[in-house]
Amino acid sequence: MSITVNLKKIINLPGKYDRKIELSFRGFTHKTKILQCENIAIFNEHFRWPHYGKIIRDEVLSISVYNCSKMFSNRLLGKLVISLQHVVTAGRLVLREPLTDTHYSLTDVYVELDVRYHPVQGAAGGWESADFLTVEDEDDSALVIRNTGFDDPSSKQPARTQKLDREARVLGRSLIRTGEEDEDEDNDDDYDDDYDMADMESANITFTPLLSRCRPLSKHELAAAPKVQTFQVNVNVMEAQKLVGVNINPAVYVTIGDEKKHTATQKSTNCPFYNEASQVS
Repeated sequence: MSITVNLKKIINLPGKYDRKIELSFRGFTHKTKILQCENIAIFNEHFRWPHYGKIIRDEVLSISVYNCSKMFSNRLLGKLVISLQHVVTAGRLVLREPLTDTHYSLTDVYVELDVRYHPVQGAAGGWESADFLTVEDEDDSALVIRNTGFDDPSSKQPARTQKLDREARVLGRSLIRTGEEDEDEDNDDDYDDDYDMADMESANITFTPLLSRCRPLSKHELAAAPKVQTFQVNVNVMEAQKLVGVNINPAVYVTIGDEKKHTATQKSTNCPFYNEASQVS
Protein backbone atom coordinates (compact mmCIF):
# COMPACT_ATOMS: atom_id res chain seq x y z
CA MET A 1 0.00 0.00 0.00
CA SER A 2 1.09 3.59 -0.60
CA ILE A 3 0.36 6.41 1.84
CA THR A 4 1.14 10.10 2.20
CA VAL A 5 1.23 11.94 5.51
CA ASN A 6 0.84 15.68 6.05
CA LEU A 7 2.33 16.37 9.47
CA LYS A 8 0.75 19.64 10.60
CA LYS A 9 1.84 20.48 14.14
CA ILE A 10 2.57 19.34 17.70
CA ILE A 11 1.02 21.20 20.64
CA ASN A 12 1.53 21.32 24.44
CA LEU A 13 5.26 20.63 24.22
CA PRO A 14 7.20 21.19 27.45
CA GLY A 15 9.99 23.78 27.65
CA LYS A 16 11.95 25.27 24.76
CA TYR A 17 14.06 22.79 22.82
CA ASP A 18 14.94 21.67 19.33
CA ARG A 19 12.19 19.30 18.21
CA LYS A 20 12.39 16.49 15.67
CA ILE A 21 9.83 13.90 14.57
CA GLU A 22 10.42 10.49 13.00
CA LEU A 23 7.68 8.72 11.02
CA SER A 24 8.13 4.99 10.31
CA PHE A 25 6.13 2.72 8.02
CA ARG A 26 7.15 -0.78 6.91
CA GLY A 27 10.67 -0.30 8.22
CA PHE A 28 11.34 2.93 6.29
CA THR A 29 11.68 6.13 8.32
CA HIS A 30 11.20 9.78 7.35
CA LYS A 31 12.58 12.55 9.55
CA THR A 32 11.38 16.14 9.82
CA LYS A 33 13.57 19.18 9.95
CA ILE A 34 14.80 20.21 13.41
CA LEU A 35 12.60 23.01 14.70
CA GLN A 36 13.35 25.17 17.74
CA CYS A 37 10.14 26.11 19.51
CA GLU A 38 8.32 26.24 22.82
CA ASN A 39 4.90 24.66 23.35
CA ILE A 40 3.76 24.57 19.69
CA ALA A 41 5.79 23.16 16.79
CA ILE A 42 4.32 23.83 13.35
CA PHE A 43 5.90 21.59 10.69
CA ASN A 44 3.47 21.35 7.71
CA GLU A 45 5.68 18.75 6.04
CA HIS A 46 4.59 16.08 3.56
CA PHE A 47 5.97 12.55 3.49
CA ARG A 48 5.23 9.72 1.08
CA TRP A 49 5.80 5.99 1.15
CA PRO A 50 5.44 4.59 -2.39
CA HIS A 51 3.68 1.32 -3.09
CA TYR A 52 5.73 -1.81 -2.61
CA GLY A 53 4.37 -5.13 -1.44
CA LYS A 54 0.78 -6.18 -0.97
CA ILE A 55 -1.64 -4.77 1.59
CA ILE A 56 -1.11 -6.41 4.97
CA ARG A 57 -3.69 -6.43 7.72
CA ASP A 58 -2.91 -4.45 10.87
CA GLU A 59 -0.62 -1.99 9.07
CA VAL A 60 0.62 0.72 11.46
CA LEU A 61 2.29 4.12 11.18
CA SER A 62 4.66 4.95 14.04
CA ILE A 63 5.39 8.58 15.03
CA SER A 64 8.10 9.48 17.57
CA VAL A 65 8.73 12.99 18.93
CA TYR A 66 12.19 13.89 20.25
CA ASN A 67 13.95 16.72 22.03
CA CYS A 68 17.25 17.14 20.20
CA SER A 69 20.57 17.91 21.88
CA LYS A 70 24.01 18.58 20.39
CA MET A 71 25.79 17.34 23.49
CA PHE A 72 23.66 14.38 24.57
CA SER A 73 21.46 11.79 22.93
CA ASN A 74 17.98 12.78 21.82
CA ARG A 75 15.26 12.36 24.45
CA LEU A 76 11.99 10.71 23.47
CA LEU A 77 8.99 12.85 24.46
CA GLY A 78 6.30 10.47 23.31
CA LYS A 79 5.18 8.07 20.65
CA LEU A 80 2.02 7.53 18.61
CA VAL A 81 1.16 4.29 16.80
CA ILE A 82 -1.69 4.62 14.29
CA SER A 83 -3.55 1.63 12.86
CA LEU A 84 -4.10 2.05 9.11
CA GLN A 85 -6.93 -0.47 8.90
CA HIS A 86 -9.59 2.17 8.24
CA VAL A 87 -7.57 4.39 5.92
CA VAL A 88 -7.63 1.67 3.24
CA THR A 89 -11.43 1.78 3.09
CA ALA A 90 -11.98 5.46 3.92
CA GLY A 91 -9.10 6.77 1.81
CA ARG A 92 -8.21 9.53 4.30
CA LEU A 93 -7.81 10.07 8.04
CA VAL A 94 -7.53 13.48 9.74
CA LEU A 95 -6.24 12.89 13.26
CA ARG A 96 -5.50 14.79 16.46
CA GLU A 97 -4.15 12.26 18.94
CA PRO A 98 -2.13 12.39 22.19
CA LEU A 99 1.32 10.86 22.50
CA THR A 100 2.13 8.05 24.93
CA ASP A 101 5.24 7.98 27.10
CA THR A 102 7.59 5.05 27.74
CA HIS A 103 5.10 3.64 30.26
CA TYR A 104 2.27 3.74 27.66
CA SER A 105 0.45 6.48 29.56
CA LEU A 106 -1.28 9.31 27.71
CA THR A 107 0.53 12.65 27.75
CA ASP A 108 -0.69 16.21 27.19
CA VAL A 109 1.26 16.45 23.92
CA TYR A 110 -0.98 16.20 20.84
CA VAL A 111 -0.04 15.63 17.21
CA GLU A 112 -2.17 16.73 14.25
CA LEU A 113 -1.75 15.02 10.90
CA ASP A 114 -3.54 14.01 7.71
CA VAL A 115 -3.06 10.46 6.35
CA ARG A 116 -4.11 9.54 2.80
CA TYR A 117 -4.16 6.13 1.15
CA HIS A 118 -3.32 5.78 -2.56
CA PRO A 119 -4.41 2.50 -4.20
CA VAL A 120 -2.34 0.79 -6.85
CA GLN A 121 -2.79 2.17 -10.36
CA GLY A 122 -5.84 0.51 -11.86
CA ALA A 123 -7.38 -0.41 -8.51
CA ALA A 124 -10.65 1.11 -7.36
CA GLY A 125 -10.30 3.89 -4.83
CA GLY A 126 -12.64 5.99 -2.77
CA TRP A 127 -14.02 9.19 -4.23
CA GLU A 128 -13.56 12.36 -2.25
CA SER A 129 -15.91 15.30 -2.65
CA ALA A 130 -12.99 17.69 -2.19
CA ASP A 131 -11.53 16.46 -5.49
CA PHE A 132 -14.65 17.45 -7.45
CA LEU A 133 -16.10 20.48 -5.68
CA THR A 134 -14.30 23.63 -4.59
CA VAL A 135 -16.36 26.25 -2.75
CA GLU A 136 -15.10 29.48 -1.22
CA ASP A 137 -17.43 30.14 1.71
CA GLU A 138 -16.05 33.59 2.41
CA ASP A 139 -17.21 35.11 -0.87
CA ASP A 140 -20.68 34.91 -2.39
CA SER A 141 -19.15 35.12 -5.87
CA ALA A 142 -17.00 32.07 -5.25
CA LEU A 143 -16.04 29.75 -8.03
CA VAL A 144 -17.70 26.35 -7.93
CA ILE A 145 -16.22 23.63 -10.13
CA ARG A 146 -18.44 20.58 -10.39
CA ASN A 147 -17.97 17.18 -11.92
CA THR A 148 -20.90 16.68 -14.28
CA GLY A 149 -20.83 12.94 -13.63
CA PHE A 150 -22.41 13.62 -10.23
CA ASP A 151 -25.34 15.65 -11.59
CA ASP A 152 -28.87 14.36 -11.18
CA PRO A 153 -29.90 12.52 -14.39
CA SER A 154 -33.42 13.92 -14.05
CA SER A 155 -32.07 17.46 -14.46
CA LYS A 156 -30.77 16.79 -17.97
CA GLN A 157 -32.73 17.91 -21.01
CA PRO A 158 -32.67 15.18 -23.68
CA ALA A 159 -34.66 17.27 -26.16
CA ARG A 160 -32.15 20.11 -26.03
CA THR A 161 -29.28 17.63 -26.38
CA GLN A 162 -30.81 16.05 -29.47
CA LYS A 163 -31.29 19.49 -31.02
CA LEU A 164 -27.63 20.34 -30.48
CA ASP A 165 -26.63 16.98 -31.98
CA ARG A 166 -28.64 17.71 -35.12
CA GLU A 167 -27.08 21.15 -35.43
CA ALA A 168 -23.61 19.65 -34.99
CA ARG A 169 -24.28 17.09 -37.74
CA VAL A 170 -25.48 19.83 -40.10
CA LEU A 171 -22.36 21.85 -39.36
CA GLY A 172 -20.20 18.78 -39.94
CA ARG A 173 -21.73 18.23 -43.36
CA SER A 174 -21.02 21.84 -44.24
CA LEU A 175 -17.35 21.38 -43.39
CA ILE A 176 -16.88 18.27 -45.52
CA ARG A 177 -16.97 19.88 -48.92
CA THR A 178 -14.97 18.72 -51.89
CA GLY A 179 -13.63 22.12 -52.84
CA GLU A 180 -14.45 21.61 -56.52
CA GLU A 181 -15.37 24.90 -58.15
CA ASP A 182 -18.31 23.55 -60.13
CA GLU A 183 -20.09 22.24 -57.02
CA ASP A 184 -19.45 25.09 -54.59
CA GLU A 185 -22.35 27.33 -55.57
CA ASP A 186 -24.89 24.47 -55.70
CA ASN A 187 -23.85 23.18 -52.31
CA ASP A 188 -24.01 26.65 -50.77
CA ASP A 189 -27.72 26.89 -51.55
CA ASP A 190 -28.42 23.44 -50.10
CA TYR A 191 -26.61 24.09 -46.85
CA ASP A 192 -28.28 27.48 -46.39
CA ASP A 193 -31.63 25.70 -46.45
CA ASP A 194 -30.59 23.10 -43.86
CA TYR A 195 -30.03 25.42 -40.93
CA ASP A 196 -30.63 28.94 -39.74
CA MET A 197 -27.80 30.98 -38.23
CA ALA A 198 -30.13 32.31 -35.51
CA ASP A 199 -30.76 28.72 -34.39
CA MET A 200 -27.05 27.97 -34.19
CA GLU A 201 -26.53 30.17 -31.12
CA SER A 202 -27.47 28.40 -27.92
CA ALA A 203 -26.08 27.96 -24.40
CA ASN A 204 -23.55 30.79 -24.96
CA ILE A 205 -21.94 28.75 -27.78
CA THR A 206 -21.89 30.15 -31.29
CA PHE A 207 -21.45 27.69 -34.17
CA THR A 208 -19.79 29.48 -37.07
CA PRO A 209 -19.72 27.74 -40.46
CA LEU A 210 -16.24 27.63 -41.96
CA LEU A 211 -14.95 27.09 -45.46
CA SER A 212 -13.97 23.52 -46.15
CA ARG A 213 -10.42 22.50 -45.28
CA CYS A 214 -11.01 18.79 -45.80
CA ARG A 215 -10.19 18.57 -49.49
CA PRO A 216 -8.21 15.57 -50.80
CA LEU A 217 -4.48 15.96 -51.41
CA SER A 218 -3.27 16.36 -54.98
CA LYS A 219 -0.60 14.14 -56.56
CA HIS A 220 1.95 16.93 -56.19
CA GLU A 221 1.19 17.29 -52.48
CA LEU A 222 1.34 13.54 -51.96
CA ALA A 223 4.75 13.42 -53.64
CA ALA A 224 6.01 16.25 -51.40
CA ALA A 225 4.80 14.55 -48.20
CA PRO A 226 7.59 13.24 -45.95
CA LYS A 227 8.39 9.57 -46.30
CA VAL A 228 8.84 7.12 -43.47
CA GLN A 229 12.52 7.01 -42.51
CA THR A 230 14.53 4.89 -40.17
CA PHE A 231 16.02 6.52 -37.10
CA GLN A 232 17.93 5.73 -33.94
CA VAL A 233 17.19 6.62 -30.33
CA ASN A 234 20.04 7.08 -27.88
CA VAL A 235 19.21 6.90 -24.16
CA ASN A 236 21.82 7.70 -21.53
CA VAL A 237 20.88 6.47 -18.04
CA MET A 238 22.78 8.51 -15.47
CA GLU A 239 21.67 7.65 -11.93
CA ALA A 240 18.78 7.08 -9.55
CA GLN A 241 18.32 8.54 -6.08
CA LYS A 242 16.42 7.70 -2.90
CA LEU A 243 15.04 4.36 -4.04
CA VAL A 244 12.72 2.77 -1.49
CA GLY A 245 13.72 -0.51 0.08
CA VAL A 246 16.42 -2.22 2.06
CA ASN A 247 19.33 -4.16 0.54
CA ILE A 248 18.01 -3.82 -3.03
CA ASN A 249 19.80 -4.48 -6.33
CA PRO A 250 18.40 -1.91 -8.79
CA ALA A 251 18.62 -1.96 -12.59
CA VAL A 252 17.02 0.30 -15.21
CA TYR A 253 15.04 -1.11 -18.16
CA VAL A 254 14.37 1.01 -21.26
CA THR A 255 11.68 -0.16 -23.72
CA ILE A 256 11.17 1.53 -27.11
CA GLY A 257 8.76 -0.21 -29.43
CA ASP A 258 9.58 -3.93 -29.40
CA GLU A 259 13.16 -3.50 -28.24
CA LYS A 260 14.23 -3.54 -24.62
CA LYS A 261 17.56 -2.49 -23.11
CA HIS A 262 18.74 -2.60 -19.53
CA THR A 263 21.68 -1.39 -17.47
CA ALA A 264 23.97 -3.38 -15.26
CA THR A 265 22.64 -4.30 -11.83
CA GLN A 266 24.01 -2.31 -8.91
CA LYS A 267 24.34 -4.25 -5.68
CA SER A 268 22.89 -3.17 -2.32
CA THR A 269 22.34 0.53 -2.97
CA ASN A 270 19.47 3.01 -2.92
CA CYS A 271 21.32 5.59 -5.08
CA PRO A 272 22.81 3.66 -8.02
CA PHE A 273 25.07 5.39 -10.56
CA TYR A 274 25.09 3.97 -14.09
CA ASN A 275 26.15 6.47 -16.81
CA GLU A 276 25.33 3.86 -19.46
CA ALA A 277 24.19 4.63 -23.00
CA SER A 278 21.73 2.49 -24.96
CA GLN A 279 20.99 2.72 -28.69
CA VAL A 280 17.75 1.52 -30.28
CA SER A 281 17.26 1.47 -34.05
